[in-house]
Amino acid sequence: MLQPVIFLLSYSLAFLIASFLEQALSRLKVFPEKQTHLPQHQEKRYTPAMGGLAFILPLLILLPFITTKEPILAMLLFGLLGMIDDMKKAFSSKKRGLKARFKFIFQILIAAIVAVYLETPVLWGILVLLATVNAVNLTDGIDGAAAGIVVLMLIGALLFLPGHLSILAALLGSLLAFKYFNQYPARLFMGDTGSLALGGFLGTLALQTGTEIYLLTGGLVLVIETLSVMMQVIYFKISKGRRLLLMSPLHHHLELKGYKETQINQLFTFLTTLGILLYLNII
Repeated sequence: MLQPVIFLLSYSLAFLIASFLEQALSRLKVFPEKQTHLPQHQEKRYTPAMGGLAFILPLLILLPFITTKEPILAMLLFGLLGMIDDMKKAFSSKKRGLKARFKFIFQILIAAIVAVYLETPVLWGILVLLATVNAVNLTDGIDGAAAGIVVLMLIGALLFLPGHLSILAALLGSLLAFKYFNQYPARLFMGDTGSLALGGFLGTLALQTGTEIYLLTGGLVLVIETLSVMMQVIYFKISKGRRLLLMSPLHHHLELKGYKETQINQLFTFLTTLGILLYLNII
């Protein structure tokens, strides 16, 4: 019965940390990379990023009470890479993050370390982790989207991973507290610090428990968002410059079609819930 206590402590810690980060990161001017492609996002350029620390730090504090620790290792390693990227965006003269090729190389290295630690086939581990990490990162483009999807996935996982309740309760608590600050209109962004960390957590937990299929069903929106980018690139090359979507990932296409962020989040909530129910064989 320790899980409810862990949940409440994690929520409380994350809420306090997020409140502090909202002010501190604003004073330090840790803002996201400039986005000029969407006029409706210009008002977000002064919303502090790197808020993923709010849901990462509580897990470290509560680590002695969490039985499953491997996903936290992956969360820290990927989160550290994301934090370096966020800090470079904030403090470099060009306000740009790490170069894509360097970022990808480090993702492979971290994924390989995690795969070896889990004693899972390295190539499979790298594939799952890279796919999950980048899928969450791509989806984190509108307020509350990535956080909301992962919250639902964690709730679903509580139903079929009874041996991992402490770690699920810990992240669920801290992520729900963060979501309070991240829901539309967001006061705090998770940044790459948070999105890479969440992807690392989900991918590692799936590899550890043999539930990789859940990443495709419960993470249905993550899959759709990733495919939308891949299809856009392929179509652009095949058609010699034409675009399949107005902009990728899909959530940006929907925004340009006139849908509000809250409407897109409602759609994502429905699709995620549907995927979770399908995995649980409820429908």
